[in-house]
Amino acid sequence: MNIDFSYILEDKCLAEVKFKADDYEIKFDASCLYDSLYTLIDSARKLLLDKKVVILPFFGRTSSAIYQFVIRKISDEVVEIELRLYKDVATYNRIASREYEMLFKGRTSLKHYVKNAYDIANNVRNKYTLDEYQKMWGHQFPEEYLNKLGVLIIECELDKD
Repeated sequence: MNIDFSYILEDKCLAEVKFKADDYEIKFDASCLYDSLYTLIDSARKLLLDKKVVILPFFGRTSSAIYQFVIRKISDEVVEIELRLYKDVATYNRIASREYEMLFKGRTSLKHYVKNAYDIANNVRNKYTLDEYQKMWGHQFPEEYLNKLGVLIIECELDKD
């Protein structure tokens, strides 16, 4: 199953996240209060370096609801992605917490996830200068981490089809 993300900077301190898998699709906001682009890049890097579970929270600008991806590495080729909706900020960061609504659960290839994460960040980097990004987002673009992920993609030969 192909599971795709997109991440579009819309306004100062706001991005739109789109998540699509087969017949499921959802859009939600991500605010600059949390560096979600860095977390996306870092999740792909950590999965390639054999971390078994990574968590990506997305905080909205106007809501206390938090969307959270829990990504589990099932094998060297497969990841399982859960999309959870937490309605309470106090419980979102506890992996054992059951105070969420499961919105989606499915599997995709590790290669597809990693390349999608890299492409999202690379597209943002190509669209905005580093100064423009910092003015819009309130912190620096995670250039160093994107470059490290690019090197890992080549070393793991994920750049080959």
